[in-house]
Amino acid sequence: MRYRTRFYAVTIPIPHDASGKVPVGTSATGQVTVQNFPFLLKRVGHAVIGPNGVVNAGIVNATDVSQDGQYNVRFRTDDRNYMNEPLNALGAYGGGQFSQIVDLPAPIEIAPMVTIAVDVQTTIERQQGISVQVIFSGVEPYEAAPVGS
Repeated sequence: MRYRTRFYAVTIPIPHDASGKVPVGTSATGQVTVQNFPFLLKRVGHAVIGPNGVVNAGIVNATDVSQDGQYNVRFRTDDRNYMNEPLNALGAYGGGQFSQIVDLPAPIEIAPMVTIAVDVQTTIERQQGISVQVIFSGVEPYEAAPVGS
């Protein structure tokens, strides 16, 4: 069996309220569907896309695009929940500052055409809405064309 690298990504906007702020605990959900092959999930990564909306919190300025990691991430499929509680992006996914992609201890096999739902919840107040991109990295099997065909 041959394998090729496969990435699935979802960008999840976390909206602000009527005052223009994102209160602690605000969450949003996104999803991505695995295509026609089984997917062996090996890595999960995250990143804030654009300004992180943090001001007056002693971390960074709202115009900064630093990865503060101050949000929780949970992912699940239709039939399985892969964690008992959300993982904090700052601690669990490699320490947000560099938005590292972290290897899972063991690959997770996800069947074809299964949807992965992702929930992102902010753990600090933000001064504006943000978007968080979550990336699933792994491999999928494929049949290579015979040599000479």
